[in-house]
Amino acid sequence: MQIKVSDVMTRNVLWMSPETSAQEIASHMRDKRISSVVIVKGGKTVGIVTEHDLAERVTALGLNPKTTPASLIMSSPVVIIDVEAGIDEAARLMRDKRIKKLIAVKDGKTEGIVTSYDLIVAQPVIRLLGEKK
Repeated sequence: MQIKVSDVMTRNVLWMSPETSAQEIASHMRDKRISSVVIVKGGKTVGIVTEHDLAERVTALGLNPKTTPASLIMSSPVVIIDVEAGIDEAARLMRDKRIKKLIAVKDGKTEGIVTSYDLIVAQPVIRLLGEKK
């Protein structure tokens, strides 16, 4: 049995607009204890802002987080993976692109996010399934 992206992804994703300030994004990330937000414009996913983006593109450059919009700091275009793909494919894609998060889509619509942490958490399940053979 292959474990799919849909089995491990996070479905309750925090969505924000490209105009949202870096400070507001960071505040929401802290409050929700998450490491990224998905940026949406006109119902379409256009980017992602991660802790790394905030550190590298706001703090390290000395930008004002109150006035810096997500559109200036988000990673775009996003890297996507189908929700039906196996987690091994997700791991390879993250490795090859040198990223830690993928946008999970179904029929072109964003359904969630899968992170490297999600894949690590799935490892014990994979091991147990392998032992059943």
